Amino acid sequence: MTPSKIFKATRREREMTMNDFADVLGISTGRVSQIEKGENVSLERIQEWVQDARLPDWARDMAKQMWLAHLGQQLSLINVQFDALGHVLADCA
Repeated sequence: MTPSKIFKATRREREMTMNDFADVLGISTGRVSQIEKGENVSLERIQEWVQDARLPDWARDMAKQMWLAHLGQQLSLINVQFDALGHVLADCA
C-alpha cells in the first residue's frame, strides 16, 4: 500500500472529514486532498508526525505505516536499478 493510500484509509476508518483530519495533523484541508490523490508526503513531514507527542496514537501509527510504505517503495526502486546494472555489467563481460 502506498503512503497516500494509508493516509486516505486512515481518515476513512476514523470517519473524519478532511477538515478534521487536517486540524489533527496541522496541515490544510487542501493538502489532505492532495495527499489522498497521490501526491507525495516528504519524509521530513512523516517523521514530524511520528515524533509529535501531541498527536493521537492513531496518527503516529499512521505515520509509521506511511514511513514503512515509503521505504518499501524506495527499496523496490533500488532493486530495479541493481537489476539494470547487473544486465549492463553482464553485457560488458
